[in-house]
Amino acid sequence: MQFDTMNKGYNRFQVDDALSKAQEEIDELKKKLDAYKKQSEEDQKCIQKYKVKYEQLSRDLEIKEQAAKDMTRIALSEANSIVNSANNNADMIIKEALLNARTILIKISKLGIEANEIKVNLNEQLALLSDTIDGFDIPPIPNVELIEKKYKD
Repeated sequence: MQFDTMNKGYNRFQVDDALSKAQEEIDELKKKLDAYKKQSEEDQKCIQKYKVKYEQLSRDLEIKEQAAKDMTRIALSEANSIVNSANNNADMIIKEALLNARTILIKISKLGIEANEIKVNLNEQLALLSDTIDGFDIPPIPNVELIEKKYKD
């Protein structure tokens, strides 16, 4: 900025006008600065609020992750216990079934032996009966025609 020179200095009106414009500009810049400061303070408050929320969420997340790990560990332990119990029960059922099957097979074997003995015994008795029947002599049968004629007369 340049001012016109006069006898005793610069043109007073130009200087006053420049000072007035500069003062207006300073006032406007102060207003902007105040607005920016207020916005900065509000932003700092928001940042602090979000920082507190973030820390709380982070702690909650850690707690929940630990709880999830604990539940997973407990569930896995219980599942293993159930599987072991089921395996033991299945083993006992299989052993019992095998014992029952063995008992049944033994009984079937005994029944087979007894059936064979009965068959042999029956065959022997049939052979004796057959021999007895073959040895049985039937007396001669009289002639029935003659007898019928005698009684008719």
